[in-house]
Amino acid sequence: MPRTDPGSENKLWSKIWNLNGPPKLRHFLWQACKGSLPVMERLRHRHITMNAMCPICKEEEETIIHAIFECSNVGEIWQHRNLQETINEGPAGSFMERWKWLCEGRNADDLRLIGALAWGCWFCRNKAVVGQPVQQKVMTDAGFKRLVEDYVSYAHKVFKQGGHSEIRMQTSWSVPPHGWVKVNTDAYVPNNGRVGLGVVIRDERGNVLVAGVRKIEPTEVEMAEAQAALYGVSLARRMGFNKVILEADALRVTMAVKSLAEGCSPIFLIYDDIHKICNSFDFFQCNHVKRSGNVVAHRIARWDTNGSDEFVCIDAIPQSVRTLAKLDIS
Repeated sequence: MPRTDPGSENKLWSKIWNLNGPPKLRHFLWQACKGSLPVMERLRHRHITMNAMCPICKEEEETIIHAIFECSNVGEIWQHRNLQETINEGPAGSFMERWKWLCEGRNADDLRLIGALAWGCWFCRNKAVVGQPVQQKVMTDAGFKRLVEDYVSYAHKVFKQGGHSEIRMQTSWSVPPHGWVKVNTDAYVPNNGRVGLGVVIRDERGNVLVAGVRKIEPTEVEMAEAQAALYGVSLARRMGFNKVILEADALRVTMAVKSLAEGCSPIFLIYDDIHKICNSFDFFQCNHVKRSGNVVAHRIARWDTNGSDEFVCIDAIPQSVRTLAKLDIS
């Protein structure tokens, strides 16, 4: 990928992450801008294949730009929306360049529509590659557009206060919306011994559904808090939850999760793992809460595991934890 100005790139990531749409849409756009979609050109670059020709139209090299905007396989989608000429006016060097160009002078609704159509084009591309071409591409395009619109409508009803684009800071614990779970995490870093990663998962009535602690080798505080957040979303996924609010009292960690932070230090590998898991949920939000609103996870992080690496309670939640949880919402 061509070199870009770090400040400009950070603005781009911010625009993508703050786009009001499903997490999977934002993750798709992020992957496309990073050049991470497995088109033939990228596979050749990684020495996985020698042939970069588009496997569908067999007319040009399959770049991300070609697969999503230019291939005859998806032309019908852009033509149906009268967007093909407009889209093709943009830079053709990379998807990142074209998306940055699209961001200039277009409102959030237009960007969300173009993003949804691009997502649908990628779906059609993948189906064609495995020998299951989509026959009704316009119907598919409408389906992706409706999926995104339904998410926006649902999110607006659920999160009437604040917004998807900001870190919510709370001083006390509050119940999640109906059908969601809230995952609170905290890390306990003792002077001696292993670090405790505490997680509590609660429903819309404040009931404790899952409580767990994992022990890891000693590490510095911010790294421990990041690992606690990773443990929290991992546990939520293991338990099959799909509408998840992650909440922690470590501000830098919650900001990094929210902003898709990237960097070279080891902690960013943890953030990357968190992002991948969060994008597997149907709905996801990240909040920052003060310590006073995170007391249950704070207590669980100090649990003794009797030498085990992990201890999880699902049915038999200790009375002390249930009492503490009740005090949270009383």
